Amino acid sequence: MSSLTGDGNAQADLSTLEERYELVREIGRGATALVYLARDRATGTLVAIKAMRGEFAQDPEVAGRFEREARTAAALDHPNIARIFAVARLEGRALAIVMQYVPGGTLREALRDRGALPFEETERVLRDVAAALAYAHESGVVHRDVKPENIFLEEGTGRALLADFGIARSLDSDHSLTMAGSAIGTPTYMSPEQIDGHTVDGRSDLYSLGLVGWEMLAGERPWQGESLYNVIYKQKHQRLPRLDELRPGIPAPLLYAIEGALLKRREDRWAGAAEFLTRLSEENPGPRPA
Repeated sequence: MSSLTGDGNAQADLSTLEERYELVREIGRGATALVYLARDRATGTLVAIKAMRGEFAQDPEVAGRFEREARTAAALDHPNIARIFAVARLEGRALAIVMQYVPGGTLREALRDRGALPFEETERVLRDVAAALAYAHESGVVHRDVKPENIFLEEGTGRALLADFGIARSLDSDHSLTMAGSAIGTPTYMSPEQIDGHTVDGRSDLYSLGLVGWEMLAGERPWQGESLYNVIYKQKHQRLPRLDELRPGIPAPLLYAIEGALLKRREDRWAGAAEFLTRLSEENPGPRPA
């Protein structure tokens, strides 16, 4: 496997991995990394290799995120969390993460191609991701970037797997990741406390999951705005349109669980992902969350 290049500065030298992995093709690219499909020469297993773009190799913040993702996710072993197999140091101080390949695509791609999803499928995806979050939170890890792009849907089974722990944080850590003095994450899916840069916990992830559920049922992104600041303002001060008015017929437990996750004050939300799972199963959920 020789040096792999893309357009402009988008490149990753994976020659150090050539002995173990055979490159198949590029399958994705983000702001700081390229993702390749590869085959483990020893086992024949397909894997995904997430490699830092060449221009970010000297950036300690990006390198730190890669190392945190590898260290955090590698310690988590759950059927709904994408596994990390290895971390490799590339040429020029860049890093690559060898991780589980999930054939099928992301929830973002499913929403883009299909729009609003069926009730049963929405509930199944939410159950899978909530189970992953419950396990992560019990292990002392909060994800902080739950969004459709980080949820993979396995082809054939429909199983959802949560990925990208690059900005995850230990719940018992005093260190708060920031970027240019601001909260880090994806504003559209951030909780109000995360936007304000306050300490986050499992209920913050739960709010993000509630937004994902809202989008799966509504068929549109939450908190749309003309600018980032407009989105942040809406996120903090406005409530989303009622799902039962946008999409009549939503099963009561599904609606109730999502609404209880989306309350602005985290003290008012479900206590955690485990309670969210319980609410999804209640036949008579009771009055609507305030």
